[in-house]
Amino acid sequence: MAKSKRLVLASLSALLTPTVVFWLLNFKLFVALFTSPYQPNVSSIFLMSAASVFVSLGHVFLLGLPAFFLLRKYDMVRWWSMTAAGAGLGAAPSAFFLWPRYSPGSGSVEGDVVMVSNGVPTHAWWMGYLGSVTGMAFIGATTALVFWFAYTRRGVGTIDATLKPDLGGGRA
Repeated sequence: MAKSKRLVLASLSALLTPTVVFWLLNFKLFVALFTSPYQPNVSSIFLMSAASVFVSLGHVFLLGLPAFFLLRKYDMVRWWSMTAAGAGLGAAPSAFFLWPRYSPGSGSVEGDVVMVSNGVPTHAWWMGYLGSVTGMAFIGATTALVFWFAYTRRGVGTIDATLKPDLGGGRA
């Protein structure tokens, strides 16, 4: 398979991976939507999936592919380098957009838990922030690993030796 075809296949795989991971991580929600005695809200399922694909479209084409081309330029396309880059690129946007921006004197309470007190995020808020950023890093790492796997595969059961994939034992 030509490298350009592999790149397209890998990009499409990376584009759909976050949606699949989202549904696997939210399996209870998925089951509840279809086992509810009420009419399942198919539009909600479609909208959540479409939003996931739309966000991953930006991540893949604006962040992931440039990182891949940079790694390929320096002959560093390995499973571990792609996974690390994916984790960083998955975490960075959410870390930036979720960073606290509260006015002095503002507050926030969720249930019985104080999240922001006098404009300062509490420990509970930081734990939620850490969980969100870590979750996005996991999805980014998984997506990059799927991209690497799709890109380095030539056919069923083979790995393209010209890409020198590192399967854990050093440089091949």
